[in-house]
Amino acid sequence: MTATEGKSGVLACILSLVIPGLGHFYLGSIGKGLMFFILQILAVSLTMTLVLAIIGIPLWIINPIWAAVDAYKAAQPS
Repeated sequence: MTATEGKSGVLACILSLVIPGLGHFYLGSIGKGLMFFILQILAVSLTMTLVLAIIGIPLWIINPIWAAVDAYKAAQPS
């Protein structure tokens, strides 16, 4: 029995859209969850200055989508 067996891919996807990394925590993948969460904090921090917002805003938008898709795929049986 794997760690993701019996876990919902849809729920993991929704959790990651709400807070990037939360879906991975739900699936038991703490390292990936922390990575997505820290990336989101970095993205929000970068938007505080006008010049760095060029990087921060796209990252702020892309990171939750990336986290959600990755969490959904991680929940699927291999």
